[in-house]
Amino acid sequence: MALWASVTSRYNHAGRALLYSIVLMFLINSHIVYDVGFWLSVSATFGLIYFSPIVEKMLNLKKIRFKLLEENIKTTISAVIFTLPISSFVFGHVSLWALPVNLIILPFIAYAIVFALIVLPFAVFVPHIFAQILFLPSATILNFIVKTVNVFGAISFGYLPVQINFWLMLALYGVILFFTFYKIRQLNEKA
Repeated sequence: MALWASVTSRYNHAGRALLYSIVLMFLINSHIVYDVGFWLSVSATFGLIYFSPIVEKMLNLKKIRFKLLEENIKTTISAVIFTLPISSFVFGHVSLWALPVNLIILPFIAYAIVFALIVLPFAVFVPHIFAQILFLPSATILNFIVKTVNVFGAISFGYLPVQINFWLMLALYGVILFFTFYKIRQLNEKA
C-alpha cells in the first residue's frame, strides 16, 4: 500500500499506509519488533517513500532517457542509505555490492511478482504438478536473483567492516531523518 501510494505521488498517504501496516503487523505479532528483516523492510520502504524524490532531484535523474533505469537508481540508493545503519549495527559490515547488485536484480523482481500473481488464482485449482509448472517463470527469475546475490556475496572483498552500537545507529537515523525532512520541506517550498 505504501509503495503504491508513493508511485502515485501521494507521499502523505504512503507514509500513513506504512504506519498502518507497521501497527497491523505489530498487533498480529508483537515479537516482530525483534525481527531484523522487519527493521530492514520498514526502513527501506520509508526510504523509498520519502528519500527517492530527494535522490531524483539531487542526482538530476530526469535526464536519464530510460525511465526504468531512473527508477532503479533512485529506489536502490534510497533503500541502501536507509538500511545502512541497521546493517552496520546488526551485521557489523557494509556491502560494497549492494548498489550494483540491486541495480541488476531490481527490474526482475517486478516480473517475478507479476507472474506469480497471474498464476496464483489458477494454481489453487490445479494439481500440485501443474501448479509447479505454472510457477516456473517466477521460480526461474527468483533463482536468477538468488544466484546473482550469491555470486556477489561470495566475493571476499565485497564488505567493509563497520560495527556500530545501538546508540550510534539511532543517531545516524536521526541525522538521515533530519536531512530527509529538511530536503522534503525545501522541495515542497519550490513546488
